[in-house]
Amino acid sequence: MQQRSLATFEKILAAAEALVLRDGAGSLTLEGVATEARVSKGGVQHHFRSKEALIAALVSRRLEMLEADTKKEEEALAGQPQAALRAMIRNGASQYKTDTGFPAALLLAALQNSDSLQEIRRVLAAKHQQVKAESSRPAEASMLIFACLGLLIARTLGFSSVTDEEACDVFIAAERLASRSDLDA
Repeated sequence: MQQRSLATFEKILAAAEALVLRDGAGSLTLEGVATEARVSKGGVQHHFRSKEALIAALVSRRLEMLEADTKKEEEALAGQPQAALRAMIRNGASQYKTDTGFPAALLLAALQNSDSLQEIRRVLAAKHQQVKAESSRPAEASMLIFACLGLLIARTLGFSSVTDEEACDVFIAAERLASRSDLDA
């Protein structure tokens, strides 16, 4: 992809994400994204033939970011107990503090694009398997992952009464529990 075309592609994805975060999943239309990105509808359609293709690209981008960020955390934790689990928890904490995009993309995919939902399931299942494989107590490790995912999703849906400070404390407690040597294999 040429530089200018890549910049437009990224601008469209950012606009789609902003639209979903601000106005909800139902607001995602090619016309709405074009308006948000300040490009023509034809410009959007040049990159994304359909709304489903746009959703798939949003989800793919978010999954790539998740995998890259988690890998970076795993490398920083190399040799320490529960590196994969702690990397997932740290990534969840970071997303909770700074970024609602991944849970929104996940929910959008669940509502409107079953192929993208399958990709999310595949990536998260692989991460979950990795975490369970490194743990002598996989049920406890799984519980920590699902607690962190639950916080992210509850905030995205707007039904969490947990303050940002309380959520931060939960992520810290989860990582503290994950670092216990009796959870590693």
